[in-house]
Amino acid sequence: MALNHSDAVRAIHINMLLALPPDEHKSPEKYARYRRNEYSEQGIRNLERTHWFATEETKPVTLGYALHDSPVAILAWFVGKLNAWTDEYPWTPDEIIHWALIHYQGSPSAAMQIYKEASAVLNANPDSMLGQCICQPVGASVFPKELWIAPRDRVEEACNAQFWRHHRGGGHFAAWECPQALVNDVAEFYRKDGPVFGSGKSPMT
Repeated sequence: MALNHSDAVRAIHINMLLALPPDEHKSPEKYARYRRNEYSEQGIRNLERTHWFATEETKPVTLGYALHDSPVAILAWFVGKLNAWTDEYPWTPDEIIHWALIHYQGSPSAAMQIYKEASAVLNANPDSMLGQCICQPVGASVFPKELWIAPRDRVEEACNAQFWRHHRGGGHFAAWECPQALVNDVAEFYRKDGPVFGSGKSPMT
């Protein structure tokens, strides 16, 4: 939205940090390390947490049939994902069943189709989603168990980062795991004297 409707979007706040690989011309050393698969510790964690993506990206309908055919299968799938994608959040049986049923009733394939379609768009035109610079102020909340955390320098190459905060806990479902921490970040980013409505610049911690 910030790229396609810049006249209507004043700022954005995100908590899943994505960025394309380093630019070969702008950052040759970073690009060389990337090509040699010299992953940082965070990069390795990113790969470990997103191994499932290849399946959902290429075979969402096939996987959807398997999950929808068996309530036990979709519960097992969700237990694995909810535990891996959160920072030791104490999921209750009711919460797990509730989350699984939302996807079960609406068709698991529907929730996974977005990955296939997004990949098709990126493969056709890498600049369409992540390759352009976002000029509006961008706020970022970084939670350690998020699925993918792009390096800060690469994110700053792709957007006008005005707020950056690392948290000690939290994961992919930060709004569920630690809602107050996320709300506090958003409130600080959009405060009257902050980077969006004022002339100040919020802390980059």
